[in-house]
Amino acid sequence: MEERTRELQNLNAKLEAEIRERSLVEQQLLQDKVYLQYLLSGHERDRQLIAYEIHDGVVQGLTAAMMHLETAPGQIDQVRIDTALRILRGSVAEARRVMKGLSPPLLEDIGVIAAIEGMLEEQMPESCEIEFEHDVQFDRLLPLLECTIYRVVQESVANIMRHSQARHAKISLQEAGERLVLSVVDDGIGFDAVGAAASGFGLKGIAERAKLFDVEAKIDSRPGAGTRVTIDFPLIRANQDFDKWASISGNLGAAKRV
Repeated sequence: MEERTRELQNLNAKLEAEIRERSLVEQQLLQDKVYLQYLLSGHERDRQLIAYEIHDGVVQGLTAAMMHLETAPGQIDQVRIDTALRILRGSVAEARRVMKGLSPPLLEDIGVIAAIEGMLEEQMPESCEIEFEHDVQFDRLLPLLECTIYRVVQESVANIMRHSQARHAKISLQEAGERLVLSVVDDGIGFDAVGAAASGFGLKGIAERAKLFDVEAKIDSRPGAGTRVTIDFPLIRANQDFDKWASISGNLGAAKRV
């Protein structure tokens, strides 16, 4: 009887070991499947972001150049021609940058504050005064964060120029503890924020860029009441906040796996 009991115990132990091994294999297969799905979804998101890069960079530059040239016949002066040519050259450079997968050239050299100032100096519309207010202590940010802030401002300014009919607008970037609060406010005609968010490619680009940092782009607008875009970013300094960015990236990865 004791020998039979030992045989059964050994058999049960082997069965349990086989079950554990099979469970580990199945778990590994599931992890591999999920990881493949994550890679595929990441590839699709990269394609979407490239589309947003083209829209927010190349297309916006071409649109700005067209606005300088689309005046009444015979009223295009040399200043407008020179400005349009400068913007077109910038758009060509931007297209080359997108193809190489680089960040906007100004960001690499001078950082996000100076890059936004340079963009506004080049693209400031005649019909709207745009103020840029910033109160920050950082030197340089994570390159992806700098690029995200720059692109959100660029798209917001393009919307102001094309749609808002605003006379005044204000861009604000404020450092508050370990957060960076970006806001763009205008006194234009406003729009239906819900409907525009569903159909507007530029607004989708702003929303998707915010998601890269696990935050939400808040777009408040209604007809006749102007527009406010606000994003509360985590402060991630260049070459310093590795743990913070790793935590955010991990959260995004976990969200993809759910």
